[in-house]
Amino acid sequence: METELDEDDIYKIKLQLENLKSTDQKEAKFIKFHLEGADLREANLEGFNLEESNLRGANLNRTNLKNANLKGANLIQVKLVGADLREANLEEVNLEGADLREANLEAANLKGANLCRANLELANLRWVQLINACLVGTNFMAADLYWASLKGANLEGANLTWANFKGADLEGANLDGANLIEAHGLRYGQFCKVETFYDL
Repeated sequence: METELDEDDIYKIKLQLENLKSTDQKEAKFIKFHLEGADLREANLEGFNLEESNLRGANLNRTNLKNANLKGANLIQVKLVGADLREANLEEVNLEGADLREANLEAANLKGANLCRANLELANLRWVQLINACLVGTNFMAADLYWASLKGANLEGANLTWANFKGADLEGANLDGANLIEAHGLRYGQFCKVETFYDL
């Protein structure tokens, strides 16, 4: 079960996070915490363990979540504009409708994640793992997917305009109705492995 926090608890956590901004805090644990709607903008959460926590609708704009563990977390409609999520564990997270514009997700693990209708415009997704991820209607406009793994991902209706796919693995991906206008870095060999693809 989630650990329910009241406003006083969240206030105390925010104070703690403020004190940690200039420190080298590692392995702080907030497992299964309820932080729905919390304002954690620009906080230093590097290496924090937030596994299965509820952060639905939270404001994490420009927050440092490098190497953080968010496996199975509820991040529906969370704000992560400009956030640092490099090498973060986001396996099976729910990021439906989340705002990740200009976020840095380089080498992050997003296996089995739900990013349906999320906004990843201009996001850094180099070497990211999006295996079997749900990306229906997701906005990847001008995102960098250099050597990203999209094996078995569902990209139905996704906006991939101006996205960089150099070296990306699309084996078994569903690109039905996806917009690939001006997408670059794509090679014929990549399409040979696509599961479903119409309307090029």
